[in-house]
Amino acid sequence: MTQIAFKVINKGPIKMPRRFKFAIKIKSVEPKVFKKWLDLGAGDGTYLKFMSPDSIGLDIKSNIEKRIKSWNFNDSVPSDLENNFDVIWCSNLIEHVLSPHEFMIKIKFFLKPDGILIIACPQTLIKNPFIYKGTLQGDHVNFYNLSTLKLSIKYSGYQVLFAGTPSFTKLGSKFAFLAPTIMVVARPIFNFQYPASAHKVLDRNGNIIFKEENFGH
Repeated sequence: MTQIAFKVINKGPIKMPRRFKFAIKIKSVEPKVFKKWLDLGAGDGTYLKFMSPDSIGLDIKSNIEKRIKSWNFNDSVPSDLENNFDVIWCSNLIEHVLSPHEFMIKIKFFLKPDGILIIACPQTLIKNPFIYKGTLQGDHVNFYNLSTLKLSIKYSGYQVLFAGTPSFTKLGSKFAFLAPTIMVVARPIFNFQYPASAHKVLDRNGNIIFKEENFGH
């Protein structure tokens, strides 16, 4: 059914963006193609065109016609959107977020228990000549390669299901270390807790609480 629908979608007048086309063919994503998606940082609704009719986008500015609601990414998750989505699509956003660790913990509450998170962003490669145009764009405040993105997602309380690149679709994740764009698919761990050796814990609402400890001062 999914493969048939793929063909129908791709016959339409609007060409599906390559990274989205790549994402919905990933084994852990494919069963959720026609379920309810949340596009975080939806912008002008480019990706929402290819999501199910009950999917929505969130961005700083709303656009009701394009199913985009207003949400400041520093705010808490609206109660009416908690546990509401099968997939979070987060493309070209995480590199702009001022507090990415807290952000990834927070957005977990949008997801249903079996939901997944898809993050795609530019890959920063510091050795010349592999700095791709746009990677160091002036509004970017976070800079990832595939390894650091995976670790950042893992230590925010997710199980990584896929890590690779949509840039070289026929090469899978083998040459992802050279790609201009990277993508990680992950499943949230809702009972996630920091290691016992950490100086902080997460409460049930995803707030970071620092332990009362004597640090030798």
